[in-house]
Amino acid sequence: MCKILVVDDDHTHLCILDSILTKAGYQVVCANDGSEALNKYDKTFDLVITDIFMPIMDGIELIKKIKQKNNRQPIIAITACGYTDDEGYAQNALDAGACNVFDKPYSWQELLNIAKDLISKNKAKTTNHNDVLSILIVDDNKSIHESFKAVLYDISNLDIKNKLNNLFDTIFTDNNTDEDSANNLVNLNISLDFALQGHEGVEKFKSKLSLGQCYDFVFMDVRMPPGINGIEAAKKIKEIKHNAKIIITSAYSDYTWEDIVDKIGHTEGLSYLSKPFTRDAVVNIICRDL
Repeated sequence: MCKILVVDDDHTHLCILDSILTKAGYQVVCANDGSEALNKYDKTFDLVITDIFMPIMDGIELIKKIKQKNNRQPIIAITACGYTDDEGYAQNALDAGACNVFDKPYSWQELLNIAKDLISKNKAKTTNHNDVLSILIVDDNKSIHESFKAVLYDISNLDIKNKLNNLFDTIFTDNNTDEDSANNLVNLNISLDFALQGHEGVEKFKSKLSLGQCYDFVFMDVRMPPGINGIEAAKKIKEIKHNAKIIITSAYSDYTWEDIVDKIGHTEGLSYLSKPFTRDAVVNIICRDL
């Protein structure tokens, strides 16, 4: 039986989650705040579901501490603020290592579907140090390409700490990449491909599929004139492969998360990173789906 840790200071919501997950066949362990959850946590949990706003220790801090213990731990965060809140709590949760963020009110069935999918994918993961992690970077700024190379390219052949310290500060804003997260990449052979325009990115994705292969991740910028923008390109890729893992990146607020979801349609494997983003954000968003 799969085991889920559920964390929420709202007793009513906690009881509802407990009931729904138990009826779905899961073993549920409940906690009323982050501190209590951390005391109960161990690596036997298949999934953690946590509220963001809680006393004593909030969900963001809990996610970070759990990821320090077990960076492969799938985590779902729940918030009443949504992806467009001014304080960026939802994005902070994703940056900390959450796989998904649900905005209250949400669909119980969707939560169950995502929970099942995350648990299934995590159980299917195997540690194969000969694996090749294939990543496509689509951005019209070549300096962004170089920055991704600095943190990811051929990382298995270089010292991890030196590699991470070479990131361009104009793009990556912090200097405290979680070493546990980064070390999950050190034994992987990483293959990077680059595109300067949305259409070129779509064609490279198609070409990869025609070889019977697929990119593990696509980092997609939004503004890439004069061709199609990143949202349109992401939609085309999702129409080809609905569960493609695409991380939308942008330094502008042209689109809200709701706009992005509405235009792309398929939300599975879809994430968002605001520029300038942190080193942790880049490494964590990859590590959580390895």
